[in-house]
Amino acid sequence: MAGKRKYVSEFSVGITSEGWLMITPDQLHADGKMREEHQIISDSCHIYMICKRPKATCSPGTPTLEDGYLSGSIISRVSGEEVLSEYCFPFEFEEEECEIKVAPYPHRKIYTINSDGEEVRFWPSDIIALHTGSKIYFELEVLYVGQAYAEGKRTAIDRLKSHSTLQKILAETMYDYPDDQVFIVMVQYDNYFLTSSFSGRDKEAIAGEEDNLRLKSIISNPLSLKEIICLSEAALIRYFQPKYNEIYKNNFPSLNQKVLSVCFGLDFSGLSVEIELCDSPFELYSDGIKARHHHTAAFNLVDESERLGFFTFSNGVDIPKTMDGTISMKK
Repeated sequence: MAGKRKYVSEFSVGITSEGWLMITPDQLHADGKMREEHQIISDSCHIYMICKRPKATCSPGTPTLEDGYLSGSIISRVSGEEVLSEYCFPFEFEEEECEIKVAPYPHRKIYTINSDGEEVRFWPSDIIALHTGSKIYFELEVLYVGQAYAEGKRTAIDRLKSHSTLQKILAETMYDYPDDQVFIVMVQYDNYFLTSSFSGRDKEAIAGEEDNLRLKSIISNPLSLKEIICLSEAALIRYFQPKYNEIYKNNFPSLNQKVLSVCFGLDFSGLSVEIELCDSPFELYSDGIKARHHHTAAFNLVDESERLGFFTFSNGVDIPKTMDGTISMKK
């Protein structure tokens, strides 16, 4: 087919991630308090991803402090093979500190003590590992994508405190991947933008007042936060196709899915959901998706045998060209 537009103007929903936080499962039940700026983000995170990466432990040897820098080794295992990485970061003792030690087995932190042998400060091995610069500590495999939303009052942390799939992942990781560690990445999605395209090449495309009324309807009926969260979850599941997800994993988008009813009702021909762990070196990946800092899941939301999708382009003569990576609608 040469490709036909239904309207002179076409519209797509664009959803981008805002703030994010990463924690370990044990922190879900910790008594400590977050910094205020982190708490604000946490309260707005309704999307979460359960991920894993190689476990990091400190070498049992005492770290070396020289010229204001602390150095030592981090040990991990990848595919059963030991990986040794060197860390180095600026360090100074505070007034009451007199010595730095490596915690007893399993050596998951280093810490300072005062003259009475009491712990003063500590640095988890997971954080120290980031000072090695080794790529294995910055690539996070996405195992599960989920959402928590109850009129905006339930956050990702609330949901995860009693999450059966998280418990299953923890148990199976411990058994099947003992050298890996589970992390939880919580992501904030709270708004969207409208993307539009215009073309007058197809003289049969609907224009004029009918096209204008459609735009007015889209502007007058904004998506709710709940709809944004649900669309984000479905799009990320289909994009990453995580091991522990089932719903949306292979059949999104589809004409009969309730989650897309708002898009169909307003006649959007496209949807894109982006995720970026802002201001960080972390990258996300899955079996079918390469590790990247920024990901965009793009979807055409129309039957392309009858109408051009938002991410498909045509000059009306040649075979239409669809943007790389765009996922088509399933009938």
